Amino acid sequence: MHLERLEKAELVIGHLELSENGKAMKHFELVPFELRLTADTILTALREDQETGAGGDDDLKGV
Repeated sequence: MHLERLEKAELVIGHLELSENGKAMKHFELVPFELRLTADTILTALREDQETGAGGDDDLKGV
């Protein structure tokens, strides 16, 4: 599930390959990217997690 999300976000590329026994296997390759974090982007992510119920009750304590 997480790899599918990363693939949709174009952060990884998936390639299907056949193993020696004929089973299909998907291999993933990381796409080069740059990530910049600021206090604002972290706070925004925490708030979005809290809105969707993904974060714990103490995520924004003291913020």
